[in-house]
Amino acid sequence: AHEALAEPPMTFPKVIESMRAQGLLAEPPPQEQAEAAAEPYDTTRQTLTFPAPRSARLQVLAQADAGSVLSFAYSSVRGYGDVHPTLGELRSGYLPVEIAHPLTGEPVEIGEILATECEMVSRVQTDAQESQPQREAAPPKFGLGYGFCFGQCEVKAMSMSILDRVLSAAKESSMHGENGPAANEEFVLLHVDGVEACGFTAHFKLPHYVTFQADISVLERTREHRAAQFTQTIAKRQQAINQRESLAPSDEENYLHDK
Repeated sequence: AHEALAEPPMTFPKVIESMRAQGLLAEPPPQEQAEAAAEPYDTTRQTLTFPAPRSARLQVLAQADAGSVLSFAYSSVRGYGDVHPTLGELRSGYLPVEIAHPLTGEPVEIGEILATECEMVSRVQTDAQESQPQREAAPPKFGLGYGFCFGQCEVKAMSMSILDRVLSAAKESSMHGENGPAANEEFVLLHVDGVEACGFTAHFKLPHYVTFQADISVLERTREHRAAQFTQTIAKRQQAINQRESLAPSDEENYLHDK
């Protein structure tokens, strides 16, 4: 009789959880822990302010243009930053979509969506919660970056997790942008929206009568001013030449001697 084959597990344990159990991952700083316990920041209903909470950062990056996120992440790992990541885990699959039933309030599954999740670990670091003496005595640990996006887009999820780690490291060390453009939270989060960037660039196709007329006026005044200065300079030089030619030889020697 054939032995019954073992049923494959429906889910697999996460590598990151195993690393956390072994004490290899640094705990997030107290500020990020407090932000995680609070209500998530909704960037669709609240104006983005800086320094932004991590929930707002992750929302903006999840909605961002894949090419923009990739460019910033690539700049960091290519040398314009100090985060060189290692892929901890990369997953892609379907997630259930649930809403509250309007009558009973019970969760009801209405469908599913395809999503990609990524967790990156960066170079070793000490725990942000520990004091300076404790950091020197404690063993080094890894920092964690998280990425999530809809659809099967592994590169975007990986890039997002790299940027999350870069920006978290910059906030922990209070060095916003000193380690490269990708470490500047305000610069990154305000320039990764592909829809806004395309719309603002495309609007230059529309007529800008007032702006262009103002530029023309400034240009004309500048040219007139420079032309007047040039004419004045030429007149002074010609006056000096005429004065020199009108002098007698002895007067010319005295003139040159005085000069």
